[in-house]
Amino acid sequence: MKKVILLLCFIPFTLAGQVSFDFETGSTRGFVQARDNHWIADTSGALSGKYSLHHVFDSQESSADQAGTRVAGLDPSKGETKWSFILRHGTDPSASNCWAIFIMSDADPSQMYPGGEVNGFAAGVNLSGYDDTLRLWKVKNGSVTAVLSSGVNWQNDIGPLHYGLVNITRSAGGLWSLSVSPSGGSFTRKAETTDKDLFAIHWMGIFYKFTSTRDRLLWLDNVSVSGPFLPPIVPAVSRVLKTGDSSLQVNFNKDVAFLSSNPNNFALEPDGQEGGSVMVEDPGTFVINFNGPVPERTGCSLRVTTLCDADSICSSNVVFGFTPALASPGDIVLTEIMADPSPPVSLPDREYLEITNATGFGFMLKGWKLIADDVEYKIPGTAINPRQVLVLCRMADTSLFSCYGTTEGMPGFPVLNDAGKKLVLADGKGRMIHAVRYTDKWYGDKLKSEGGWSLEMIDINFPFYAEGNWTSSVSLTGGTPGKTNSVSRNNADPGFRGIMNVFPSDSQTISADFSEPLLFYKSPESTVFIDGIRCASVMQGDIFGNQLIIKTTQPLRSGKIYRLSVNNDITDYAGNIAIRKSFLFGLPREGSEGDLEFNELLFNPLPGDADYIELYNCSGKVLDASRFLIVSVNDEMSDTTTSVFLCDTSRCIIPGEYYAVTGMKERVLASYFSASDTNLFEVSRMPSMADENGHLVLLSRSHLKVDEVRYSGKMHSTVLSGTEGVALEKIRPRFNSMDANSWHSATETSGWGTPGRVNSVYNEVTPSADDIRFSSTRISPDNDGFEDFLVIDFKLSGLTSVITVRVFDETGDPVRTVVHDIYSGSSASVTWDGTDDTGTIVQQGLYILLITMYDETGKTSVRKRVCAVVRR
Repeated sequence: MKKVILLLCFIPFTLAGQVSFDFETGSTRGFVQARDNHWIADTSGALSGKYSLHHVFDSQESSADQAGTRVAGLDPSKGETKWSFILRHGTDPSASNCWAIFIMSDADPSQMYPGGEVNGFAAGVNLSGYDDTLRLWKVKNGSVTAVLSSGVNWQNDIGPLHYGLVNITRSAGGLWSLSVSPSGGSFTRKAETTDKDLFAIHWMGIFYKFTSTRDRLLWLDNVSVSGPFLPPIVPAVSRVLKTGDSSLQVNFNKDVAFLSSNPNNFALEPDGQEGGSVMVEDPGTFVINFNGPVPERTGCSLRVTTLCDADSICSSNVVFGFTPALASPGDIVLTEIMADPSPPVSLPDREYLEITNATGFGFMLKGWKLIADDVEYKIPGTAINPRQVLVLCRMADTSLFSCYGTTEGMPGFPVLNDAGKKLVLADGKGRMIHAVRYTDKWYGDKLKSEGGWSLEMIDINFPFYAEGNWTSSVSLTGGTPGKTNSVSRNNADPGFRGIMNVFPSDSQTISADFSEPLLFYKSPESTVFIDGIRCASVMQGDIFGNQLIIKTTQPLRSGKIYRLSVNNDITDYAGNIAIRKSFLFGLPREGSEGDLEFNELLFNPLPGDADYIELYNCSGKVLDASRFLIVSVNDEMSDTTTSVFLCDTSRCIIPGEYYAVTGMKERVLASYFSASDTNLFEVSRMPSMADENGHLVLLSRSHLKVDEVRYSGKMHSTVLSGTEGVALEKIRPRFNSMDANSWHSATETSGWGTPGRVNSVYNEVTPSADDIRFSSTRISPDNDGFEDFLVIDFKLSGLTSVITVRVFDETGDPVRTVVHDIYSGSSASVTWDGTDDTGTIVQQGLYILLITMYDETGKTSVRKRVCAVVRR
């Protein structure tokens, strides 16, 4: 008979109790057998009273049998625990005939044997080896090691005709005691040792190994265990998280039995939808798949009809209320980046990332990935609770960061480049949840950008607001892993720049890039428009979320300029409408000489500022910026020094459009108020540009020369007291770049430079019937942007002409030879900047320009014109 006695003296959180079997009912009820009917309670050879548990199976071969009973709630760490039993082995023990009593087991009787899937402790003979000594054994993952020897040889000291009384105790601290007495009590032997290991306790039982002639020779009786028993914990649901459109992950407060995994055992309320299938991830975690969709962000309940644990403790009609939710973009965000931990301030000298759940919902991260510059890294399948902050790091660095907050080590972790990297947090379906392209310019502090300080997001309510929403940590430790960021404050996203680039990859496929990830309020097909062409489809083109791929119903025509536009139904995630809603593009063609020309150069910037180069599309073609490179030439060495591509991605340069490049866009925009944000682009490096003079060549991808310029500080206006920070501008884009007279200093009124815009010294003349046209009848060479120079335009009848232009003062003395026998076509332009042959600005007065021309036929023409020089 099994007796369960719970004494009325309470130990904190535990109850003192006892479980015992004396089998006097003649039944094995309460004992589970690995193989049915191999053990019975009978009177044959009973050890105490009328009945004992007896092995009765007549085996035809060597074998083993096990039987056991559940032990629920026993916790030896809370106080002294005692086990007792009497046992007779009716034959001499050997390696093939042996036995053990599992006093603790985390597995049922089917696994109670050496090599089984079991952990626990057992008292027995020859569980390993064959010296017949009774020992206490530790069984770990089926592997057996001796813990304590009783010193009793079961064959010699007990024998097959007697039984032995075995008592085992364990203190709360792990002190074990083993004592043995033979029937009749002629001696008692006792031994002690310390072993603090403990395993889960669900069962105790008997293991019996025998040969075919030594079966049916084992009896067991008066089995008892007493000690601290935990109050029974009723199985319950502890957490429910939505893992898919129609699936839930359910966590229980303890391991539950497999019988609880019947799909019909689960239902969603209030609609009553039953589970379609259940996957048991482990005894404490089920994934339930429903036949229909699970509500999204709507309160509901999960009802479990019956929930039982491994000890047959059950609960019925368990109802757990929750709000199912799948993560959407911006719900979980990257909030801190330690890309350059060296030299450390006081944090570990290791890279880390921090993610934050910005919502009131819990999410499962199973199957999620961190994508760094297109390389994927698996995130551990943990749960992230509402408002929880989670640190991600290398697996080996987990212990270094766990003291700062909840930390998950990743088996693979990206190298966080100091200068910057694109990071994307993607869910199990590959959807972007958050993305950031950080750069070391976000630190806003040169000293901190050199290492030891993290980048922190300022306002997590605007996670896609990039460069204005990140800065260096102000924490004295260098960062705040696992905690609210030190720079946290309100910082609303002020606007959405909109379209940044549009380029056709083929005649019917167009990519459109935006400054931030996009949020659609309607279908994308109804928000994107192309002049004269209907969109067949609009799809997301980049997991970063800021690119659209548009398919057209008809092909684009070469040579035609198109305009792509979006309406107000496309916004950023803060709800801001795009500032730039349209963009010109066309099918690009290969560039040739003269198609793209140098138009403005800043080669001697002010301290702290940057060089820039401006080009102008002089052709009627759409050109691809990525197909051109600028080479800096060292004339002394007759070799190139550096070469830089205009763009690392395809970008259209429309006919008549300016295209400027620099290594520090923000500095140029800050220093030159006439600069164009739209037509100025930052490159990772610029070609070498010496401050005094230099030589640049523009090449196509196939290294054919497109344009060339030799610049010098002497090309600046002589009226300037200094030229540092002053750009050289072409008077007209089509002028010969190699002709020094084609260039002039940018005006003061323009801010000394106009990168990306029409030049401040630009001069264009409306054609007339005259073959020679002056831009004005006077000039005032004071670099104020008004009539600083004279442009003479020639429109000649012949195919070729040779032109000479000389300047004389009122007395007839020669002042300047502007050009001498220049070879031109049917048209040409010549510039006089009001200086003499020494480069000195002439005195105020009237000047005569003598123009001599002759064509290929030898016909000569001489003209005189008067121009006044005004000095203010």
